[in-house]
Amino acid sequence: MLPALRLLIASLGVLLISSSAAQAASKSLALPAEGQVAVTFASGVKSVKVKSAPAGVTVAGGVKGGKLAVAVVRPRGAATGGKVVLTLKGKVKGFKTVAAALDGGGKAPACSGLDKLLAKRVAGKADVQGLAGVLAAKLCGKPAPADAAAILARLGLGAPPAPLTMTNGPRGPIKDGARYPA
Repeated sequence: MLPALRLLIASLGVLLISSSAAQAASKSLALPAEGQVAVTFASGVKSVKVKSAPAGVTVAGGVKGGKLAVAVVRPRGAATGGKVVLTLKGKVKGFKTVAAALDGGGKAPACSGLDKLLAKRVAGKADVQGLAGVLAAKLCGKPAPADAAAILARLGLGAPPAPLTMTNGPRGPIKDGARYPA
């Protein structure tokens, strides 16, 4: 009887260990367009880690209360190919990705605490503290912070700056080959 009980306990232990390992899954996310941010949401997640990300790309976000929010930040001039691979633990369900979060893109499933969650850098070098507030405002339909344009420009995000031309030079308009003050 004792060996049978030992066998039962050992098989139960193996089953429990293998079931927790089976819940860890990899999810690959496509890179957003150049100068853009993609935000992914899911539920049932216990933890998230970045397995791989292309050079120049920053990944921010995390898990709180089983809800996942991850932002993939691709500044202008960053890597053009590849993908971000996440390792997720838990029973993941309801994946939703907003591909162009800086354009508003769509409604976030959970707006409360989204700015604090996206302020955590998981991989990369960009400073995501200020960007988190801008993203949360755009995804939740609220007005963006006053310094949003400066934050996006500093990180190389948003529309590229207009190139200098003969009509909008740094010192004002040009007329008949001579520069006149504006």
